[in-house]
Amino acid sequence: MSALPSSHRNSALAHIGNIILQIESPSQAYTTDIYFNTSASAGLDPGYDAAMFNGSAPDFSLYTHLVEENNGVPMAIQALGPNELNSVSIPLGLHAPSGTNVNISISELNLPDNINVYLEDNETNTFTLLNNSNYNFNTNSDLTGTGRFFLRVESGTLTIQQNELKELTIFNDKTTKEIVIAGQLVSSTTLDIFNLNGSIIKSHKLDETSTNNKISVANLPTGIYIITLSTNSGFVKSFKLIIQ
Repeated sequence: MSALPSSHRNSALAHIGNIILQIESPSQAYTTDIYFNTSASAGLDPGYDAAMFNGSAPDFSLYTHLVEENNGVPMAIQALGPNELNSVSIPLGLHAPSGTNVNISISELNLPDNINVYLEDNETNTFTLLNNSNYNFNTNSDLTGTGRFFLRVESGTLTIQQNELKELTIFNDKTTKEIVIAGQLVSSTTLDIFNLNGSIIKSHKLDETSTNNKISVANLPTGIYIITLSTNSGFVKSFKLIIQ
């Protein structure tokens, strides 16, 4: 038998494993793919990550957002590196009409035996081990976007992080010119926008009852800004905002 070309051997060696996550209703099914590869990272990896067709999600669909460098683009395929296999929280986007019975499960799992995959539901504050079970629920209203569900991959037993801002996804939606904060707030949280001189431009108290806060930045002039989230518990999370 002839040997594989070196490029094929390298590709095979780089692949660590994968998860195919599936949602089902009585009449439809949809999947999203997550790969772990030694050549990939938590950010955007051209040639490994793939956005959904036309960058938009159908009415019944499942996708992920990038763990890092997230710009709100729904990903059909996301590749992550070996470090993320030990512990990572992946934002999930799920679209389903009101009144739909949705079943979430793993349709294919190719990972080491010590890796556990959990579904986190921020609305019900529950974690479900998907390695050997499914998660079923009914939508009481149209479900869209990220913020409610996260896929947690852990080497071993899940430990809940104490930093209450860790699970939030923050990105700049350039289409709507809004800062989106997706995820469940657990205490009073304020968003501040600073210019590079350190002067505060805008301050907004977020709605603790919402898993999808949106702050308009349409009136900000072109430039670079610093966005800071702070809680009354003392946790702070910051990122850079570029307005073009």
